[in-house]
Amino acid sequence: DYGKEWEDAWEKHLREWTPPMNSFGYVHPHTFNATQAVIKTKQEQTISPYPRYLKTGCVFDSAYGYDIIEQNKLTYTVEWNGDFNQFDYGLIFMCEVITREQIDGVTRYLTTIDVNETDYSELFEPVEINKRFIVQKMPREALTFVGIPYSSDMHLENAFRHEMMIPHDMFPSSW
Repeated sequence: DYGKEWEDAWEKHLREWTPPMNSFGYVHPHTFNATQAVIKTKQEQTISPYPRYLKTGCVFDSAYGYDIIEQNKLTYTVEWNGDFNQFDYGLIFMCEVITREQIDGVTRYLTTIDVNETDYSELFEPVEINKRFIVQKMPREALTFVGIPYSSDMHLENAFRHEMMIPHDMFPSSW
């Protein structure tokens, strides 16, 4: 219960809200991900691109779940080995799908991931930064769609925003 003023503002918002211009056809990244069984390669996207507000992301943690095939100063070529549950602990980095192939009836992807300092978060285990990872045999489950910054509905100019009018008597007087 946020109070009568909040409820009135919400009801007014529901009556008067209209979708912003150019929003027709918008699909939330989570919904888009659920409807795309196969991820397009970089080349396929030149002919049939994804919506401009979406990017391909790869679940990735350079410390786990990969066998190093080849390594030089700036590039690691690794193979997904599936020994570690990436989906619980991995970070999502923007990536590109280079090729797609069937291996034992399962679709696998060759992806490139550029890990930059700006991608690094101190909240997680350190990852190798300023490196390119070429990941072989990545499963579809490790690929997802993410919205570009400021493309979600919380950034709409006409999104509902109002103070939560919590009555003062709900809080102890010592606060």
